[in-house]
Amino acid sequence: MEQFLNRERETPFSKFADKAIQFANKELERLMFTLKEEETIKKFLTTTIARSKLALSSMIESNYTAQLFPDQVNHDYLVYFGL
Repeated sequence: MEQFLNRERETPFSKFADKAIQFANKELERLMFTLKEEETIKKFLTTTIARSKLALSSMIESNYTAQLFPDQVNHDYLVYFGL
């Protein structure tokens, strides 16, 4: 799962983040993004929310079987079904 997230979510988002940093540093006059970059941002944010402590806590409280598994397995489950 970690390799998938790195390849499919974090690396594409980092390319957009580089543009945002350039804009913040006034190296770019305006920050614009393509529809593909918009989708990349949405996927990254969805993944981030799914991996949050709040999502994990909520899942463990509402799912009896989640208590039987380690946090990493539960995080993977959230990401898999949250994507």
